[in-house]
Amino acid sequence: MKINDLLKKYTLFSLSPLLSAFIQLASIFLLGHSLSGPELGIAGIYNTIVFILVFISDGGSSSYFIYRKFLPKYDVNLINIFNVAISAFAIIIIGYYVPEKSDLLGLIVVSLTVTLPLYNYARLLVEKKYNIIAIVELKSKLLFFITLYIAINEFDYQGSAVVMSWAVSYFLRYCLFWWFSKKIESYKNDNLPQNKPAAILKSWWMYIHNQILSQVLNYFTITFDIFIISHFGGLEKVGVYSLCKDATLKISAVLSPVISKLLISHVVNIEENKISPMYKKVYKATIIISISVFGIWALCGSSIIHFIRPQLDQGILTFIIGWSICGILRMMINPIVSIFQATGKTRNELYVNITSAVSFIFFMGMLSIYFDNIADAVILALICMYSISFVYATVLLRKYFSKIY
Repeated sequence: MKINDLLKKYTLFSLSPLLSAFIQLASIFLLGHSLSGPELGIAGIYNTIVFILVFISDGGSSSYFIYRKFLPKYDVNLINIFNVAISAFAIIIIGYYVPEKSDLLGLIVVSLTVTLPLYNYARLLVEKKYNIIAIVELKSKLLFFITLYIAINEFDYQGSAVVMSWAVSYFLRYCLFWWFSKKIESYKNDNLPQNKPAAILKSWWMYIHNQILSQVLNYFTITFDIFIISHFGGLEKVGVYSLCKDATLKISAVLSPVISKLLISHVVNIEENKISPMYKKVYKATIIISISVFGIWALCGSSIIHFIRPQLDQGILTFIIGWSICGILRMMINPIVSIFQATGKTRNELYVNITSAVSFIFFMGMLSIYFDNIADAVILALICMYSISFVYATVLLRKYFSKIY
């Protein structure tokens, strides 16, 4: 492929996460500048709840749709029904932790508008419509920021403005994915003999059951820190911590989608013996980029946040440096998990997440004995967890490659 073709095909897709991250960083700074300490803590809890709900609503089905590439409409609708049922169950449980019950409607909208376009998104990705995906993601993120700004400054919403903004954003995302997917061949010929519902669900379940467990464990390790700190440190402490964490994770949002989405869409279309050379190139690039980007953030991040919110100085430097280290380790794990998903080796992904959860519980229990500041114990436990997970994921990947060659 010529350089001009590559630039035309991938430039917007590669820049989209960067632009999206700037928009999301602007939203974090808007929250940090506009909300009081306790309300900032509530916004952090809401962001965490939405984060959990988004991944539960997906349930691994987006990876399954990419893995299968092309399905009849009947199969997709049946799978979506089950995804919606799982999401409804999750909302019932999550509703217990929602500070304002009136915000449940917004969470329901988020759940539905995440689930329904999963197949549309997968088809666009498999068909390599990267720039269309980029346009959709950019427009939805921009609408999130605009809605958040208006809700806070014009209607005097506080922490709950986050839920409303995500609901509006994901609704637009759903509409755009539905519209653009109409321009490609979306479904297999429905005139072909249909598989029985039991066979369809069995195929789906065999792929995603490991991912569901993986995601439950993954969300536990990525979100439970917020609940630990809010319980033992209070809303003021969790507000500072979540601001630093969210800002750092937005940097991962710049890099991870480009690496994982491109890697998965290519791996599903190549022979197994070509995966290892591709991974080695991606791995080297990931190390260089992640260390450079997170290194700069570790040096400058605390000054930027302190400039935006001068009164926040409780552990900002520790949180930024700690999450920068976690960011590097997460980035190094990302391409390994992407290969497991693209090749259907989801059990390996589950093993990695089990290792993460067990490691976090172990180190959290040990470190909480020696640290008076619970937030410092959480940060160190997360660094230990990601380090062990990366080593174990690498071992599993090498075993997989050894069976191919």
